[in-house]
Amino acid sequence: MKIAIFSSADSYISEDNKKICINILKYLKKFNVTLVTGGSLGIPGFMVEEYQKISGRTIMYSPDPNHTQHEARYDNHDVSYYDEVIFGEGFTERSLKMINQVDGAIALNGRTGTLCESLIAIEEQLPLVVIDSTEGVCEYFKDILRYTKKKPRGFFEVGSSYGNQVDKLINYIKKHS
Repeated sequence: MKIAIFSSADSYISEDNKKICINILKYLKKFNVTLVTGGSLGIPGFMVEEYQKISGRTIMYSPDPNHTQHEARYDNHDVSYYDEVIFGEGFTERSLKMINQVDGAIALNGRTGTLCESLIAIEEQLPLVVIDSTEGVCEYFKDILRYTKKKPRGFFEVGSSYGNQVDKLINYIKKHS
């Protein structure tokens, strides 16, 4: 099972968010989930590094076309932390490729990229949970959907009970795989 993390590349991560991330990772590891990110620093990079510590498998979908260009970008995570690296041709192509190759996604905190990936996931009916107690754009997801008058057609939840949400996501994926 592959689950993507949509989150911010911002280097500041609150202690509360670090705790939430570590607890999510411990839970994902119980189900032998492969953790997938877009290859940025911030929460995605933090989660990959922590997942590696507990022998979790990781995949990066870089927005850059090759290793050299990936390493040159200031907010990209080091490829050495990943079991597999897939290079792309920009953020949009990377995000679409990643969304189409995973079984579900978890969005937390976040900025523009998190919002874009989450909305694409909703359109593509990728099972998604948004943890709205983690600050960032995820705090406003209920309002965003209300303003856009968008009702997700697939499995989608917004809430602050991350343990319960991740459990529902994994159970949904297992049931529908």
